[in-house]
Amino acid sequence: MLKSCSYCGRIHDSRKECPARKKAMAVYEKNTLAAKTRNKSRWQKTRAYIRNRDHQVCQLCLKNYPGTLRPYETGDLSVHHIVKLEEDASKAYDEDNLITLCRVHHEMADRGEVSQAELTGIAIECSNKYRER
Repeated sequence: MLKSCSYCGRIHDSRKECPARKKAMAVYEKNTLAAKTRNKSRWQKTRAYIRNRDHQVCQLCLKNYPGTLRPYETGDLSVHHIVKLEEDASKAYDEDNLITLCRVHHEMADRGEVSQAELTGIAIECSNKYRER
C-alpha cells in the first residue's frame, strides 16, 4: 500500500522501511535512562505539567536570550532536564530541574552554552509564579 511518509515526505510502500525513518529512530538510544524515563506515564504527566506551567512558551525566548528567533516561541518545544538524568536520576521529575525550551535553546543548553544555574533560576521563578496563582 502506498502512503505518504512522515519522515521523508515521499510516497512509498508502507511495508518497506524508509531510510529516513531508520536514521531518525537511530538518534534515540533505547537502553539509556533517558529513554526509559521518556516511556513512563509519570514522565508524560510531568512533561505536560511543566509545559502548562511555562505557558507553552520557550522560557529563554521569553527572556530574549541570545539565539532567540521570536520572543514568544511556541513551536518545536520540549521539556529539558537541567541536571542530566545520567548525573542525578533522582531529579528526573523535580519541577525545579525542568524547563520548557525551543529546539535552538535546548541544543544550546545541551552544549553548555547556557549555565545550569541560570536555567535553574528561571525554572524556580516559573514554579513560584505558578504556585501563587
